Amino acid sequence: MQKLAAIEDFIRVVKLGSFSAVAAEKQVSQSSISKRVAALEQSLGLQLLHRSSRKLSLTNAGEHYFNQCQQILTELRDVEAQLQHGNVIAKGQLKVSIPVSLAETLLVDMLAAFADDYPHIELSISLNDQYVDLIAEDYDVVIRAGELTDSNLKARHLFNTQAIYVCSPSYLNHSPELSSPDDLYTHRSIGYSLSKRLTRWPFIDGQRRHHITIDPSIRCNNANLIMQLAIKHQGIALLPSWMVMQAIESKKLTRVFADFGAVEMPVQALYLPSAHTPLKIRCFIDSLVAHFNHNKPKRC
Repeated sequence: MQKLAAIEDFIRVVKLGSFSAVAAEKQVSQSSISKRVAALEQSLGLQLLHRSSRKLSLTNAGEHYFNQCQQILTELRDVEAQLQHGNVIAKGQLKVSIPVSLAETLLVDMLAAFADDYPHIELSISLNDQYVDLIAEDYDVVIRAGELTDSNLKARHLFNTQAIYVCSPSYLNHSPELSSPDDLYTHRSIGYSLSKRLTRWPFIDGQRRHHITIDPSIRCNNANLIMQLAIKHQGIALLPSWMVMQAIESKKLTRVFADFGAVEMPVQALYLPSAHTPLKIRCFIDSLVAHFNHNKPKRC
């Protein structure tokens, strides 16, 4: 049990970034946490952490040990739940990060149904458009748009989204001609400040893909506000089709550059790889997939 406690302390030290943070969390002395992790290193005959006056960081061996121990502890909790209840019950805290507009527009019904279906799961939802570190910030599932760039994570495909260019009809009627992407230089634009495409807007012409460099008149880190500003005649915006189709249908927005192909990207649920993914995570991701299979987001 002492070694298991030391492993749990080591994992919390890595996640919180310091011995003092773990000591404060557990209401014990910093030295007791430090000594326990040092004893763990001695028992292994390996250095797990680089220690300096500024910060702690994992050694190569420490990173491997950290990842494996996380999986083992998760599997151990699942086994304990099975023994305690006679069968496997999805339970425990499930920490999820979802982009703000996607959650508010597409997932309210699904999240409510999931909470009803799995009363033993404590759902902790963070609405955040910014990049989050799934490991360091201790998330179970992160939903994000775009190709998977971190090979340490697994991805479950939810749906493909389209990004299209829109503005209000009034803006279009009272602005210079807009017949080609090159005309953007004479127009106001509203840029999504968290996107790599903030100043380089993509265009697909057949098999050819090129970019136009823009200088946004307004920069914003919330997609819904960008849409509302476009409705209020503040310029051209690049937004997901599922977000703007209702506004297009009600004539509040109009699509521009429709002759060019929509920019496609996958929306995925990301989670840590494991030989035995925790039941609560499997249940949540399966619910996401089923939801989007039956509720296809609007496309242009």
